[in-house]
Amino acid sequence: MLKLLILVALVQQQPPTAAAVQALAAGRADDRQLVAIARQHTDTLREAIRQSLQLHTTASSAPRTTNQLSVARRLAGAYAIAWQDSFLLRQVGAFERASRSQRLARLRSDSLRLAGNTALVERGVPAAQQLWRNSLRQAVAARDSARQAAALGNVGAGYYRAQQLDSAESHLVRSRNLATRIGDRRTAANAIGILAAVRMDRGDLWGAAELYSAASALRAQCGDTRGQAADQNNLGLIARELGDLAGAADAFNRAFALNLQPLRPIAAATNLINLAGIAASRADYARADSLYTDALELQKGHGADAEAPYTLHERGLLRADRGDYVGAATDLRTAVAAHDASGAALDAAAARSDLAAVVAAAGYPQNALIILRQAAAQARNAGADGTLLGAIGLTRADLAADLNAFEEARDYYAMAETQYRRGDDDYGLGRVAEGRARLAFERSNFQESLVGLRAAEQAFARAQDDRAVV
Repeated sequence: MLKLLILVALVQQQPPTAAAVQALAAGRADDRQLVAIARQHTDTLREAIRQSLQLHTTASSAPRTTNQLSVARRLAGAYAIAWQDSFLLRQVGAFERASRSQRLARLRSDSLRLAGNTALVERGVPAAQQLWRNSLRQAVAARDSARQAAALGNVGAGYYRAQQLDSAESHLVRSRNLATRIGDRRTAANAIGILAAVRMDRGDLWGAAELYSAASALRAQCGDTRGQAADQNNLGLIARELGDLAGAADAFNRAFALNLQPLRPIAAATNLINLAGIAASRADYARADSLYTDALELQKGHGADAEAPYTLHERGLLRADRGDYVGAATDLRTAVAAHDASGAALDAAAARSDLAAVVAAAGYPQNALIILRQAAAQARNAGADGTLLGAIGLTRADLAADLNAFEEARDYYAMAETQYRRGDDDYGLGRVAEGRARLAFERSNFQESLVGLRAAEQAFARAQDDRAVV
């Protein structure tokens, strides 16, 4: 069914380009057609307006057959009708009244902000922040409140990415307040959405949920379906953290539906992966496997090859839980190879550790030992944290226990415990305690086994408390 929905979305949608929308507005297109585009392809229409204003300001003095200001004005009018929102129309009017130097500063602010978005993906937060701060300076020079609000939001997002939460919150609140004052629903919603992420990182899940809902409501008023989908996905993550699997599945399904029209394949794949996690939690392994496979098809078919190894890793773990060790090993080996090729050493080490556990479960302990040694060396060389090193040590301890090498197993459990404590990982500590309890039971030390089980229960309870609302 999901494959059919995706296929229908691909066939039905042929989103127009910004240039095509400009041409329609410059020609004899019916106003109703432009209003329909404003409703269905809001992002494209906004970009068409930006490009028209840029062409009007930066084109040579040679005679032009098209009045780009009129084009921008007509498109903004279509948006006003479609969404009962005059913000873009007011922005075009303000641009028209501005001096040439102010117009150029506004365009530079836009260009720098967009360049920062690209730099974030290609070069990371520091490069993006520099461009976003320059965008803010140009917006201040142009006395343009809308561009100041947008740039403040981007700078705030940069601080959030760098986990400087106080600075992020300060800039995002300024962005939200300024955008709200001038009626820029989209920028206000963007700021609110990232403020929700800040609250999540501080452990306030209920507060984050309220902000995501508020952001989503604002986005619905201005046609930002991309943002709505992101908000719904994040609401699903919160519901899952709170143990509401039904609510989480509903939110992920809403996000997926929003990402189908127009199709946003990478975001849609993320929704499917989250739905697969819900299905696995409900022991519906066949559906989870199918959802992971659908997500992989979207990722591989739309330029997200770098994301596919993570999905393969998750599907491999699912298949291992189902007892399909051949399928699990195939997925995990493919993920390892992809991570090795891309230089993602820590991700490769994590996949190797899980591959070793699968190979051992399939009855090849010596092969598993070789893979574990590779994983441990790779993790140490890459500067792994305690959680990953603890997981590798735990797998090594479990393998030793299975081989009746009890003293070796005790040593590795101790090593894993040390690493998990270094990583402040209570869930990992619980798994170590479980392993020790099992080891004691196999050696007929029933009292020690009971002590281990109680320690595991306490560690898992602490891990659950760590996820609770602050």
